[in-house]
Amino acid sequence: MVQGWKSSVCGAAVMGWVMSAAAAQPAIANVDLSGNGAQWAASVPDVAIDPTNSKHVVAIWREIAVPDQKNRPFFCHLAESRDGGATFASSQISWGLLDNGICNAPYVDFGAKGELYIGATLVEMGPVNPPEGWHAFGAAVIRKSPDGGKTWQSTVSVIDSGSFAKGAFAPNPAVPDVAKQTPWDGARGIVNRSNGDVYVAGGYPAPPGGAAHSQRFYAVSHDGAAHFSPIYAMGSTEYPQRWDSRIIAAPGAMALAYVAGAAPGEKECLCVVFATGNGADLKRTLVTKVGHMDTLVHYPPLAANAARKGAFAIALVSDDRTTLRLLQSSDNGAHWSETAPVAAMPDVARVSRPAIAYTSSGALVVLWRGQHADGSYDVYAAGAADGLHFGAPVRVSTEPSRSPEALKSDYAVRGDFINVMKSGPDAVHAVWTDWRTGTGRITYARVPLETLLK
Repeated sequence: MVQGWKSSVCGAAVMGWVMSAAAAQPAIANVDLSGNGAQWAASVPDVAIDPTNSKHVVAIWREIAVPDQKNRPFFCHLAESRDGGATFASSQISWGLLDNGICNAPYVDFGAKGELYIGATLVEMGPVNPPEGWHAFGAAVIRKSPDGGKTWQSTVSVIDSGSFAKGAFAPNPAVPDVAKQTPWDGARGIVNRSNGDVYVAGGYPAPPGGAAHSQRFYAVSHDGAAHFSPIYAMGSTEYPQRWDSRIIAAPGAMALAYVAGAAPGEKECLCVVFATGNGADLKRTLVTKVGHMDTLVHYPPLAANAARKGAFAIALVSDDRTTLRLLQSSDNGAHWSETAPVAAMPDVARVSRPAIAYTSSGALVVLWRGQHADGSYDVYAAGAADGLHFGAPVRVSTEPSRSPEALKSDYAVRGDFINVMKSGPDAVHAVWTDWRTGTGRITYARVPLETLLK
């Protein structure tokens, strides 16, 4: 079960105040959620807001030992706020399943009635010198609290290393068998509050530069995560998956976006593909060609407009990596148009790690990392009240960060330094990996919507 709170992150942990890029911008506080020491790097965060109480905010993340530690243990942590993000209480998560192994890629979401769901990739800890042909057992799991985090049901293994032998995968000729027999990296889960469906995804993680291609799979539950459908692949023969993806909930359906290695009518790809459906009936369409994949997990980010059925937005890093590309569809992905770009920050040389969300009124907000010429970075956000025209970017981080040189070539850490953002009724809640202290820590910020949507 989720252990009792072991620490409290309160006013003393707020790391400072600063005026943003907008001249009249109110100050934004940054809260150090993880507080981990120098031997650990925190990353792959997620955040969720209770639809029945917007002051109830929950964040989740993973901590990994830095490369000079043997066996590199992974642990997942959860932080909860009952006052809209002013203070948090945190704990290390115990799942009651593979708890002596590795916890990676945690996620969190709420159901329509305030039910709390958490999940992760759990992998058994292998031998230091494994025999040839040995593979660690891994699983993409989910756990439900029907009362918003007070009590927890048993952890459910949705996609695991035994699923192939059990015949749990739906047939798909585009996916090699080896991709169905691996530890299930990069778990992600989402609740569809319009119909109660729960989607859990996990993937086969191929290195970005290798000949093998990452594949991602998902399963659907119609009964609150008690039972799940067969396991479906996101890629298809026409649109084979080349890189990772993002799965979300849309009114009455699920939706996803991924980078494909081919598409009908295209001689060369990397191509962004959008798909929507209710499980086995995915309808895939080509969005655009791209020059790179940004080599991040859960890329490209995708958002659904709950105020307008069939409306979606995707955020991409431009081919020259200097700005964000924002594409939108109003007809369920059949056609896409490019929105006017977000204004460039004069001191930002490169952008990466975008996140995107719609507000309940249909406004569009984006979050990203902006790297400066000296190698340091800040986190920025911008909003478009009409969904099309973005205001001046706001600096969300109150101090710049600089990732250690030793980790820049360590993909297990570097590729997981993602930004995540969710929109509540009056504020955006953002989490990211921050290095201002010299240690990779999960930082949280609450950005009022009135700040972004002027």
